[in-house]
Amino acid sequence: MKLRILNTALITGLLSMPANSQQVHHLFTEQLEGGYAHFWHGQELGYRDGLGFGFYVMSEGKRGVFDGVLSVDCMKPDNSQWLAQGGSLTAEDVPGQAILGVRKLACDRRR
Repeated sequence: MKLRILNTALITGLLSMPANSQQVHHLFTEQLEGGYAHFWHGQELGYRDGLGFGFYVMSEGKRGVFDGVLSVDCMKPDNSQWLAQGGSLTAEDVPGQAILGVRKLACDRRR
């Protein structure tokens, strides 16, 4: 339980910082059985004191809710890491297509 409180505090703190873009981007729509869908969105947080490029990832839909902050390392993707996560879903539940959407937004225009 403490971990979730710390994650929520970290997410809240990062979201209160000035962001490069306040726009929420659609990352991916996950089609589920029975005509249901799960929607993945993200918001750029910008560069954060050596933590890479911060990206707030959120979702809602039939599978549950996810909120997380992903530090994206554009040069070495394996160094990217989740700084915080919360909700009924975990970082392991985030589809690869949503992560690709984050990387495209965070890295492609910085080349």
